Amino acid sequence: REAGTDVPPTARDVALARVDRLSPAARTAVHYAAVAGGAVRARILEELVGDALPAALEELGAEGLLVRADDAAPEDPEGLLAFSRGLLREVVYDALSTRARRDAHARFGRLLASRFFAGREEPPGVIAEHLEKGGEIAGAAAFWLRAGRLALAAFDAEAAVAHFSRTLALEGGTAVLPTTSAARARRREALAGREEAHRLRGDHTTAEQWIRVAPAG
Repeated sequence: REAGTDVPPTARDVALARVDRLSPAARTAVHYAAVAGGAVRARILEELVGDALPAALEELGAEGLLVRADDAAPEDPEGLLAFSRGLLREVVYDALSTRARRDAHARFGRLLASRFFAGREEPPGVIAEHLEKGGEIAGAAAFWLRAGRLALAAFDAEAAVAHFSRTLALEGGTAVLPTTSAARARRREALAGREEAHRLRGDHTTAEQWIRVAPAG
């Protein structure tokens, strides 16, 4: 849909009626796919839904809800899946209750984080976004910080500033000091990283004064 427009009520009702007809496993899968965003790996859905996923994907395909988004074979566990139309994803996501949406984001973020710590190539920024939307603020701040480090190492100053700033926002902004040693350490590193990113892009703005940051001890 165009930005700023609403999904027509009739189209929304039709889409939700299709979802309501699904089996519980297929409905769970389509909900997680909506939370994932534009596309989701079949392997991730399998870890979230369990052994019922193959039958659920067959059902979702027959209903025309989820389709392959790449050239992978249908049985490829790492293949990408996406909604057949962006409208469907929006309708399914918007229909989730606030609590269901938060819980799904939290579980999605925790799963991606566990894969990250196991050595899988999961983007820290994506993990941080899901954890933040899931209400897991400390974990989100830690992964925004990791995303900032990666952006800085890649000389992407704009992304680094954004990621470090998000870390600081979750750690209390500029007025409230973090209360734990881990949070204070994240704040110091984010301040230093953002300062370096500003220098990298040629800014002359100054980061918050270090005197405001309590010592780690």
